[in-house]
Amino acid sequence: MLISIIVPLYNEETNISILHEKVSNVFLNLSHQFEIIFINDGSTDQSLNVLKSLSERDEHVKYISFSNNFGKESAMYC
Repeated sequence: MLISIIVPLYNEETNISILHEKVSNVFLNLSHQFEIIFINDGSTDQSLNVLKSLSERDEHVKYISFSNNFGKESAMYC
């Protein structure tokens, strides 16, 4: 079974790595496969660069990046 965790974010560069670590640690002890899908909702900080770096290091990390801020509802529908 694959579990997908969807995380909309806006200007969360300092929190992305912390969340990634916490979620990953939970799944290390479970037999389920997982992915974390971050939706960057037009952040103006370094969130996108953090996501790119994480996705290069961890195959469980996926991301989608919006060019503008459309709101968390749009991010979730994406």
